[in-house]
Amino acid sequence: MLNHMKLQMSRCPGVTFSNRTVRILILVFTVGGSMTTHSQGSELAVPQSVVSETQVVPSQSAVTGASRTNVSFGSNASAAPDSILSGTNAYSIHSDMVLIPGGSFLMGNGLDPMDGDADELPMHRVQVSAFYMDKFVVTEELWGKVFTWATNHGYEFAHGIWGKAPKHPIICVSWFDSVKWCNARSEMEGLRPAYFTDSDLTMPYRSGEATPFVNWTSGYRLPTEAEWEKAARGGLEQKRFPWGDTISLKQANYYALPSGYTYDVNKTSGYHPAFKDQEYPLTSPVDYFSANDYGLYDMAGNVRQWCWDWYGKYPADPQSDPRGPDSGSARVFRGGSWGANAFRGRIAARYYYFPTYKSTYVGFRTVLSAPSESQ
Repeated sequence: MLNHMKLQMSRCPGVTFSNRTVRILILVFTVGGSMTTHSQGSELAVPQSVVSETQVVPSQSAVTGASRTNVSFGSNASAAPDSILSGTNAYSIHSDMVLIPGGSFLMGNGLDPMDGDADELPMHRVQVSAFYMDKFVVTEELWGKVFTWATNHGYEFAHGIWGKAPKHPIICVSWFDSVKWCNARSEMEGLRPAYFTDSDLTMPYRSGEATPFVNWTSGYRLPTEAEWEKAARGGLEQKRFPWGDTISLKQANYYALPSGYTYDVNKTSGYHPAFKDQEYPLTSPVDYFSANDYGLYDMAGNVRQWCWDWYGKYPADPQSDPRGPDSGSARVFRGGSWGANAFRGRIAARYYYFPTYKSTYVGFRTVLSAPSESQ
């Protein structure tokens, strides 16, 4: 195990989104205390930062639609009266979402404990209900469509958002803005949103930085950490990656370092050759690599992905649809990235930061809870 770290700055630049002025955070990292570190391409994954602000104006783009399949919940799915929320829970599922079947799996590092970090243990069995997940991380194209609708319907986003190209991931997005965007996507499509500012679930979360209340059966939302890991494994258990125990640049966009990790079987070191000479950041199109057995792309590279959960220690006992600690200071994000090495791209690897954090390494994807007949 290598014990040095190459810190890399977020480098989230300002670009133009509509005519709205939003703030972008420039993170200046300070490192202190004890933490496990790894080499090339590693990103700081502990909540320690000094933050300064500047004003920027971010950009936008249009998107095309996708075909859908209609499914619907029973009458118990509604969490707010129609007089408050005009949306419905009759889902029109995009063709760019896949059903993740309900069932149990072993969560955590199922290999040698030295193969991962301490917070990946204890390994424990988790039962997860069925849900739909985006095949791809949210693209700049999709972000732009929803963002345009949202900012014309009472939504406010605190930070500028950046993507390299329409079919590349949206990046430099905070946890707060990811959650608000999920709500905006729901309302734009006529669904009841998932996140609210009140415990009665009558006031959709559309602005500010708050810990929202959740209606878990309505609208687009971030996956829980357990949902994300079940989906990433694609039906496999106790494997390092979505396809098996080794990795190469033929399978994912990451920083190859075969001299540091025996399971990195790439023949050369460095960034992916197809993207390393292109404009920064070195993200890849979201459909560039093969999908896992559930039909999900980029679960071990390209960009990390925000989850719902506050960061905390794993329980030892079996769990059913866990949603993480009730409170905390840092939110979890999972998955590898274009700047991360093989160690950080393992399915079991866990990372976390303040919910205001944003980086060229971090994006997100959304999920929809499945109706009971899909369980």
